[in-house]
Amino acid sequence: MAVNERKKRTKAVIDSFPKWVVRVYVVVLTVIFPFYERNQYFSLLSDRTKFFKYCTSLMILALSVFCIIQIKKQGTVFLRHIRQKAENNKTILAFLGLFLLVFAFSTVCSEWKLLAWTGEAGRYQGLYMWLLYAAAFLCILLYYRPGKIDFAIFLLAGMVVCSWGIFDYLGYDWFEWHKKVKVGQRTMFMSSIGNINTFTAMAGIYFSTAGGYFIAAKEKFEYTDIICIISFILSGTAMFIGSSDNAAVGVLAFFLLLPFLAFRKKESSGRYFLLAAIFCCIFIIVYQINIVSGSPYIDRQGGVLLRLCSIGGLKYYAGAAAICFFVSVCIYQYKKSWNKKIVLWGYGGLLFVCGLCFLLVLYDANFGKNPDKYGALGRFLIFNDQWGTARGMVWRLAWESFDKFPFWQKLIGTGPETFGLLMEKNCYEEMVSISGQFYDSPHNELIQYIVCMGILGAAGYYGFLICCCVKGFKGKPIQMASAVGIMVYTAISLVNISVPITQPFVILLAGFCAASCDTAQPL
Repeated sequence: MAVNERKKRTKAVIDSFPKWVVRVYVVVLTVIFPFYERNQYFSLLSDRTKFFKYCTSLMILALSVFCIIQIKKQGTVFLRHIRQKAENNKTILAFLGLFLLVFAFSTVCSEWKLLAWTGEAGRYQGLYMWLLYAAAFLCILLYYRPGKIDFAIFLLAGMVVCSWGIFDYLGYDWFEWHKKVKVGQRTMFMSSIGNINTFTAMAGIYFSTAGGYFIAAKEKFEYTDIICIISFILSGTAMFIGSSDNAAVGVLAFFLLLPFLAFRKKESSGRYFLLAAIFCCIFIIVYQINIVSGSPYIDRQGGVLLRLCSIGGLKYYAGAAAICFFVSVCIYQYKKSWNKKIVLWGYGGLLFVCGLCFLLVLYDANFGKNPDKYGALGRFLIFNDQWGTARGMVWRLAWESFDKFPFWQKLIGTGPETFGLLMEKNCYEEMVSISGQFYDSPHNELIQYIVCMGILGAAGYYGFLICCCVKGFKGKPIQMASAVGIMVYTAISLVNISVPITQPFVILLAGFCAASCDTAQPL
């Protein structure tokens, strides 16, 4: 009898091995990865890339050995779980397979094959890196179930990242990461993330997942709700002080798109307006920080959100916070049944009208007779070569180059991470003459994927993300929050660069979404 019990325990330990391998991997990715460095800001990108490669390779090696042993022992019985998981995620895996297939063809057919494989001509996200991304996603899909503790650890690590950035903004360089950076370039870097654009994108992930979980959670307050609120405040503040316009895009996407999730229930609607009240208070917090601090970052006053804080008008922010809080309380006190169809259709109609008005203003600003009437708003509304810190120029040159591609190349692109090589070949002189510098990235992930991986590659990648989000919204609060995080990051990515500092977290959130809702259990 004792022998049988020991055999059962041994079998249980063996069967749980892959689950714990992936769990350790996820914890390492969420807790250690954001802070790993060997030479501070000077080699941050390459250091994080190597760290991700080593960790992911070790996980794949461990799981591969386990699977080989189990297949020899159990044969087709062991493969049943994998087959069931594949059947439950057919659409997601189909888009992922399409993306990887196009990725491979694009690399093989590229003019710069070796660089497309390594990604060294760009941000190290060549075919090799994307195979590791795909492997990490599949491992999470097969053997991971995110719980409340895992999500809390994720947000707690984010609090440290964002708090570090806030203290940098206040002028406290406690770890002396800025000490070796040239004085004129110090305000371009923050926290353990590096470039301010990447920092605000990372803060946007924490901001949206914390807010998404808080809204999707049950009515009863738990410790996770407190963590979410604190994380929401810290990451929201970090997005302000990051001095990047992509933060405004992320915030706008969060508050405009989240009602389609929040307004389905009375309780989640109340939580949405409570978050809106808290966000209004962040304006006041950052305004006060700007008054009491002598930080060199303040002089930059970059970014839409930070500029709004500099205007003052605290009474307006306080009033907006009070109104949002009052609406939240009223919703909670609402006694009648919540008609989600009326609320959602009403909000959808309002959003449609506002969107239409915005398009009309955009058309008038670009094609109207008097664009000067928009004043300072013209820098955001009028699309030209100077729009978005020369993003307009880079996007124009990218589309002009894409238009000259033969049909087959429009389908599969020039190869991953070859955008800079293409621009250097076709547009170097024009780019430098207009902006005074060379851009090796379009600062728009969609354009980057279309040019480098073609229409099919972009369709595969975004189809993959959409399917993960759809499945995530059918899951538990953690999966819903992950889907919100992907949506907000995707919005930010339209004016930002994909780098191996943030992309692993997108893959992680996609894995969280896909790992939900299944009845299949690991062996």
